Amino acid sequence: HTTTSRALAEDISNACEDLGISFMDAPVSGGQAGAENGVLTIMLGGDEKTFDTVKPIISTYAKHSQLMGPVGTGQVTKMVNQLCIAGVLGGLSEAFHFAECAGLDIAQVTSAIQGGAAQSWQMTNRATSIAARDYDFGFAVDWMRKDLGFALDVAQELGLHLPIAAMVDNHYANVQANGGGRWDTSGLIEQIRLRSEKIQTAVTAERVSHRGSCHCGTVQWTVEAPAVLDTHTCNCSICDITHYQHLLVPKGRFRIVEGEDALSLYTYGSHLAKHYFCSHCGIKSFYIPRSNPDGVSVNARCLVMDTVEVIYDKPFDGRNWEKNSGALAHLSKEE
Repeated sequence: HTTTSRALAEDISNACEDLGISFMDAPVSGGQAGAENGVLTIMLGGDEKTFDTVKPIISTYAKHSQLMGPVGTGQVTKMVNQLCIAGVLGGLSEAFHFAECAGLDIAQVTSAIQGGAAQSWQMTNRATSIAARDYDFGFAVDWMRKDLGFALDVAQELGLHLPIAAMVDNHYANVQANGGGRWDTSGLIEQIRLRSEKIQTAVTAERVSHRGSCHCGTVQWTVEAPAVLDTHTCNCSICDITHYQHLLVPKGRFRIVEGEDALSLYTYGSHLAKHYFCSHCGIKSFYIPRSNPDGVSVNARCLVMDTVEVIYDKPFDGRNWEKNSGALAHLSKEE
């Protein structure tokens, strides 16, 4: 009944077939309580004959069992199950943390909303322990990371990108790094809380030195800015094509540390804007904008992210530049 990779289930099935033994992969869902109360859900992969043989036995400790297809499909179905749980826990953790920061009581919030569309098994069964910060029970973070790893591997085989699962998996990796590997998966909220605390600290902290470069690394620079960055994404024809994410700073906070001789300068129109491109890779990682000739705009996508806590990006209507450019003027002024 263990949850494993699809490939391992298929390998075991082939080995059993060589020995004349029937095999089914049959991962379970329902957690510790489901096992103790005999109400697990089991998803099986194999042939119908074997399923019919084992179903009476399985029914003694499972409330529901279902044949999903050939060997390996049981494991893939369990991966779907874990992806659903990870998504729910990610949303629930953020929602409860939001409630806490807004001065609400988690128990009262749960009582108010669990009868509606927001209700979930995780909300009903984990709200009390989340409020008490008690995670010493249940389905361990270590196991969830194992399962998410299997799911992300299969997704890669299928050419799929699972951004929510990857984000939750990264949060769980941080929970493990902080000693919570044996916690129940609802301990995810502790990473959300910790992340929020770090961001709040960074907001009030002094500026840090961020590193950045062009794509090939020939042109390298530093920019002095907070760890919590405010950037702008412009919808003008150039920025829209290049996906430039503007971090505007006074010129005195920007310094080229390597590769200045590899820069090519391009100007046009008013010649106020100065676009600097790496002559090797062709990437513009910074430039002098027309709206802020006393400043520098670096592309936040070109930053080394290890000094960045979070980026808050705002849209800027560059298609109506004359009307809106004044809103950016203060960003290149020294405080």
